[in-house]
Amino acid sequence: MTVTDAGRDDDMRENGTLETADRKTLLRVIRELREENEALRKKLGMPSRESGAKNEARTEGTPAVELPVVALPPAGDSPNSSSEAEDLLKELARVEDLSVTRGLARLGHDRDAYIDLLRRFCESLEDETDVLRALAFTENWRGYSVRVRSLKRLFENLGNRFLSDWARDLEEAANRGDVGNLAKQTRSFCDDMSGFQAKLLQTSLMDEMEAEIALSPEELRQKLETLAEACLECDSAGIDVLLDELNAAALDGENRSLLEEIRRLAESFDYEDVIVRCGLLLEALKG
Repeated sequence: MTVTDAGRDDDMRENGTLETADRKTLLRVIRELREENEALRKKLGMPSRESGAKNEARTEGTPAVELPVVALPPAGDSPNSSSEAEDLLKELARVEDLSVTRGLARLGHDRDAYIDLLRRFCESLEDETDVLRALAFTENWRGYSVRVRSLKRLFENLGNRFLSDWARDLEEAANRGDVGNLAKQTRSFCDDMSGFQAKLLQTSLMDEMEAEIALSPEELRQKLETLAEACLECDSAGIDVLLDELNAAALDGENRSLLEEIRRLAESFDYEDVIVRCGLLLEALKG
């Protein structure tokens, strides 16, 4: 068990959140919402969500993270089957420290998923580095370890072994308590991430952003339920994936504000508050 996992369990025992009535209530609500969704799926003639295959990424010493199932699309059905996409992948293959071949292999050779992940990295990097620097500055090493673990997995999926290995070293140092020089290393790490982003932006990666396909109401409810479950398990990597997917939610007014609040709370690791806000948004969507 790592320092992060041990500290998390101690905190949960101290706060009484491992086996409390509140936790059981939340699980019951989630089960009920899933039963409602299953009934709706059956009524619409859709397959059960339980029948889908699961793709899990496991890393020794860290919790299993459930990742989205990535299927290889038939040739010609994907916007990235075009010659323009092929040209883009050739451009990306020339970026230093980026292995397009390795990244595509990690994502089941789904070009759409791979290109989208690179774009999301470019769009979110500024917020990511701000959070990481703040965690190091405040010496929140438990939160820091969780964050760099997520970055390690991100760069594994992108095919950047250099930054993935560096994130792994930072995580291990935080878990060991070897933090004397970690703030300085973090600044260098953030600078190198920004340098990698700059190289990506020199390609045509961001020239023609594909329009996001809005989530259906049912997909939105499912992702909110799954986000609440991920928060119960303190699954930060899974939470990051779900927050990215929720970007495609077609919400406005108070519901959009509530979703943005969920994102801010999750980025601050206020997972119990995220669960409460997910419940509020799910109730609002019922109306």
